[in-house]
Amino acid sequence: MVGIFRRRVEDAPMVVAQRLERARPRTVILSTLYGTGWQPVEGNGTLPPSENLSFGRLERYYDDAEQLLPSATVRPWAGDEVGFTDGTAGIDVVWARLWMFRTASGQSVPALSLGLNAAGADDKGRPAGEAYLTLLTKIIDLLNTCRDLQVTLGDVPLAERIEQLARETGVEDPGAVSRERHQLVIGHALPDRLAADDRRILIEQLVYRTHQRFRDTPETFAYPEELNKRPGATVVVGPYVSLLFGTDDEEDNAAFVSAAQLVASAARLRYIREAAHRNLETFRDAQRHPPGGRLGNVAKRRILGQAADTLGDLELELSFSVEAAADISLIVPAWRVTAYHDALFVQMGLKRKFRIVSRMLRRLARSIEAETLSLDALDRHGEGERRRRWEAAYFYLATIPLAAALALGYLGMNASQVAIDESMWAPRYYAMYMVVTIVVLGGILVPGVVALWQLVSRWLVSRREDVEPVTMRTR
Repeated sequence: MVGIFRRRVEDAPMVVAQRLERARPRTVILSTLYGTGWQPVEGNGTLPPSENLSFGRLERYYDDAEQLLPSATVRPWAGDEVGFTDGTAGIDVVWARLWMFRTASGQSVPALSLGLNAAGADDKGRPAGEAYLTLLTKIIDLLNTCRDLQVTLGDVPLAERIEQLARETGVEDPGAVSRERHQLVIGHALPDRLAADDRRILIEQLVYRTHQRFRDTPETFAYPEELNKRPGATVVVGPYVSLLFGTDDEEDNAAFVSAAQLVASAARLRYIREAAHRNLETFRDAQRHPPGGRLGNVAKRRILGQAADTLGDLELELSFSVEAAADISLIVPAWRVTAYHDALFVQMGLKRKFRIVSRMLRRLARSIEAETLSLDALDRHGEGERRRRWEAAYFYLATIPLAAALALGYLGMNASQVAIDESMWAPRYYAMYMVVTIVVLGGILVPGVVALWQLVSRWLVSRREDVEPVTMRTR
């Protein structure tokens, strides 16, 4: 399992939480979010999202739910400090921001935002039509560049900058980012003169990150109806890229926070699935025969107990780290925010993957429960065997006073066969002693024969189970 590192708060490197100045106007914002399995220590300061992102009238909802939504630490960079290692050129980068989100489940999500301007853009970042389309065409390659972390900030690779910020925010051993990623392209409305076919081709090229022209086939991405009602707005949600053209800053920032939350959920869901497979191997270890003998019931119970305990933790993680992030309407009562969040949750496949992993955990839990019940039945059978052995021992011990009582009762009788002046070891009493001995031997032999028969029967049954294959008959 991904470790949750704990240490004293005063020993943790503290981050200076700061609110950034408003960024310069831009034509397009390209944001890339990277999933991780990092869980930082407590005690490092982060700001709620409303401190660095504008949510307008929805800000009070984001502030009220700051413990349930991602908080963030952000570092700004000038546009001339941004470089691309894959040779991408001809793009005017106005500014860059490196984010480190921390979700409610304690997971870190780094993100890189680039502010881009088209040629001839005015002081509000509004470009001419052709220059805007040229910039969007160049962004197709830039999407792949940012996805593969082929970016430098201040001549330092982006991966190192992310690791540095992760350590500053309390991650003890960051490592590499995981495979879960999502990108947002936020810009002005697309030109009205852009033909419908050309618009579709441009959207497909941005979503699928390729220059090839696609056939006229059903699209696999979503157009949230509520977000596309506004004149000039074009909102497209795909599994790896979201396009928001002609939307308000509040909607863009809400989509950014939702993407951070769902990327963290996707990474957490993959971790839970991998941990479930490891738990399955633990369960199988409890059923295997170790070399040279069988695994004892005590060892099986220990292994199954560990598996059940881990399974309970995974179910809790699945509920609060993935399922809880599925609905944002309880936190932010805004239909436009909910429409994007729900569409992204479905497009990233989290709904389907959640059901699969949930079924995996339930079935594994039932298997562990069935194996535990089987061990309980065996233990009850063993307790019955032990009870019968103790009963045999008690019966054997009871024969000793029985024999003494028989002998002393015979010698104490007032009969002609008993002489008062004879010793109890006299030969005339040997016949009586022989009868008493037979009674004692019978009390010893009968339980012994029964115990021996039980041992032989169990050995034959276990031998047959090892040799005969198990077959399933179907009707």
